[in-house]
Amino acid sequence: MSYKSWTNYVKGWLEADEKSIISWFAAMEGAITIPTKYGNAVYVPPKREDSVLLVAHTDTVWGDTPVKVKTKGDVMYSGNKKIGIGADDRAGVAALDMLKNEGHAMLIVPEEETGCNGSREFAKICPDLIKQHRYAIQFDRRGGNDLVRYDCDNPDFDEYLLNHLDGYKLATGSFSDICELCPAGGIAGVNISIGFMSEHTTRETLNLKQWHNTVMKVKLMIAHECPKFEYIEALNTYGNLSWGCGGYEWTYEDELFDWKDNFADIEKEVLWCPDCAYEVVLDEDECSCPVCGNSTENMYYVGRVKYYDE
Repeated sequence: MSYKSWTNYVKGWLEADEKSIISWFAAMEGAITIPTKYGNAVYVPPKREDSVLLVAHTDTVWGDTPVKVKTKGDVMYSGNKKIGIGADDRAGVAALDMLKNEGHAMLIVPEEETGCNGSREFAKICPDLIKQHRYAIQFDRRGGNDLVRYDCDNPDFDEYLLNHLDGYKLATGSFSDICELCPAGGIAGVNISIGFMSEHTTRETLNLKQWHNTVMKVKLMIAHECPKFEYIEALNTYGNLSWGCGGYEWTYEDELFDWKDNFADIEKEVLWCPDCAYEVVLDEDECSCPVCGNSTENMYYVGRVKYYDE
């Protein structure tokens, strides 16, 4: 496929509506449509035993508002100043379609932007469909070279990714669909950069070279025999605060308590900074990200956590 051809190809996916995307994947050979209360997920089964589960979400923060995409050089941007292009995650959907002939399973889910509701429902309904795969790859990360494993802490998986994806680096993130899917299926997973920047804003862009680079490098990696990597839960901490994708916990003197217990009595909000993917635990005077300086007004609400009052 020539540069011009795959530019038009990506543009077509960005401008497609969610209903059409779901119908397209549902029409693929062997596809299974899984209704959830948040909309339809579609699972396309693999054609090889060492299958990887390729994941993207069909919704965007712009809903059903029609998108008009313009291109300047290698960058796509919105022709409508009131909305973005929805590359989060239509760029990921395009990547799945680009890889549809590689023999691996594909899963598209709705309602990621509202808190991974679609993937959470799919994980409850179809955990056996997830666990049969060697590992999962989600195409839903900003930038061009990030590998985000969230709370999956499997060093062998990290080494495998870095050995096969030259130029990419391990990074941290807040949450996405694999936070629900991978623990349910017991498989490791990674969210990989797919080229968009300034997601959820009218300034959103998609770097076509980064998109193409990720698709081609993943294609090469999964063309070989794919080993099995299990999901190993990690605990990330801020002082006495620890959490995984499944919820917040706090630790004290080597003992672990559920956050719903009455041991914690100070409640704070957690925001996610889209500029550097840092989770900010808000203090009373907190108004910016301590890593990049982004204003809290530009961040996204993650949840509330409780602290132990020392």
